[in-house]
Amino acid sequence: MNLSRFLQLIRWQNIVLIWLMQIIVFYLYIKPLCGPQTYTYDIFIVFILAIGCSIGAGNLLNDIVDQESDSLNSKRISIVGQSVSESLAWRYYYILLSLSVILSITGVILGWPILILVYIIIINILLYFYSLKWQNSVLIGNITIAFLCSSAIWIITSLIPDCNLSFNVHFQDKTNIIIWGYTIMAFFIHLIREIIKDLEDRDFDIKAGVYTLASKPIAMVKIITNSLIVLLATVILGQLYLLTPFIDSQQMTVGLAILMIPLVVITIIFNNPVRSNTYSFLSKLIKVYIIFSLLLLILWQK
Repeated sequence: MNLSRFLQLIRWQNIVLIWLMQIIVFYLYIKPLCGPQTYTYDIFIVFILAIGCSIGAGNLLNDIVDQESDSLNSKRISIVGQSVSESLAWRYYYILLSLSVILSITGVILGWPILILVYIIIINILLYFYSLKWQNSVLIGNITIAFLCSSAIWIITSLIPDCNLSFNVHFQDKTNIIIWGYTIMAFFIHLIREIIKDLEDRDFDIKAGVYTLASKPIAMVKIITNSLIVLLATVILGQLYLLTPFIDSQQMTVGLAILMIPLVVITIIFNNPVRSNTYSFLSKLIKVYIIFSLLLLILWQK
């Protein structure tokens, strides 16, 4: 397997996006607030590598399990079973899974809290059940992925043991509001994106015997998705309200524009008559929206 195929299989763009989010949150918010007393660069590098190996292993397993549905989907390039043999894919899955465990044990030796080790074990278990069981389900698989993506923000707060942000929810400081606000926002936006991705693959999944929320009547799917969009908008506006004492009017305006205008555009496109590439476009648009929301974290820190 060449490097290009390997990177495709582990969905390197998604891993890099999660790394970028964790780097921004940790170095701009967690470390300045909690101080460097119990922190070293080694701990952080081992942490993101362990997370990357777990996510990469999960993506590889997903491709192995999805061979049949991928082969029916003309819009998707099937790698496992064609460019890469299934046996080789399994080998790399076990290598990444083993590296995740080894790196996690190394992290504990370097000073990780046990909570992070438990978290990574849970990630590996959830990704396993997602690929083998929950992917063919109504919302359970979508919620699993949304939880994993959003919890990647929350878990970074545990990297400095004395920081005490992981379970300490209050609205008296800017960092707490932003971290918890972004964690909840990430859950809803990834849940919406997962539903839209299922809509994109709806016909091919049904042919392969995979039934998700997208296989239900479109009117029902739109009601549920629009409800999630309303909840996301409520979380965004609530976060902006709570941040009023901590950011100036210019930062507030930029935040409102970055977080709300694309969401309105996504909602309008989603509820308009569907064309052949509508859901594919929306999926990419949401990913861009996520990137811009990360840039907002940088702007709000200034």
